[in-house]
Amino acid sequence: MKVPYLSEQQIEARANEVLAAYGRVSKAPVSLPVPIEKIAHAVLDLSVEWTPLASLPGRQAVSKVVQPTLGVPAHIILNSDLLETTFRECPGLEQTAIGHEAGHGVFHLDRGRVHQLDLGLELGEEFVSDTASLTDKLGEMLGQFDPDGDAWWREWQAHTFMRYVLMPQWLLLPLLDDGGYERSTGRGGLYDLQARCKVTISALVVHLSKLGYISVNDRKEIHVLSPLAKGQLAMGE
Repeated sequence: MKVPYLSEQQIEARANEVLAAYGRVSKAPVSLPVPIEKIAHAVLDLSVEWTPLASLPGRQAVSKVVQPTLGVPAHIILNSDLLETTFRECPGLEQTAIGHEAGHGVFHLDRGRVHQLDLGLELGEEFVSDTASLTDKLGEMLGQFDPDGDAWWREWQAHTFMRYVLMPQWLLLPLLDDGGYERSTGRGGLYDLQARCKVTISALVVHLSKLGYISVNDRKEIHVLSPLAKGQLAMGE
């Protein structure tokens, strides 16, 4: 399945469409933390189940999305072998993983396969999200793929969708008005925002960086940008 070209703005718009659709189904406004498992099931027709996943060379699979086949609908798998270790040690990972795989479900599933027999073929690596990609090493994981290849773009699109569906600007930005994100702790601090969004801390930091509120240097030091700089970065200048 050829990966479609999508800009970050298009992915954000699609995430907002999914959130709006869930609001209509649930007949209630969406709030933080975004109920991504319910959204995946009600809007995207993707159930979530805990099942052991085979280890990959040099890493353990956190989650994957399974293509539909005859008699088996598409669904998201979370690695039950990591339930008491990785998921417990990394707050927000469950939500983040489901959001990431939901992105694959939105953009990369071949729904036409529901009429095909399952021949037991392995899915491509692009449908597997490893621990690093969902915590603090997304760039390293993406670096394993060819930036001009479909696998790289699948992962980027899924991760970008995750950011906007779990941390939509219209819910996140009001929490930033008092500037508490300049601190790590305390009300409005980074870890408070992370808990309220129920995402990994790295997903939050990447999102705030992409939105132009902070910058992160090569040593992973966080710097708060000036109001002018924030406005310039948000406009892509």
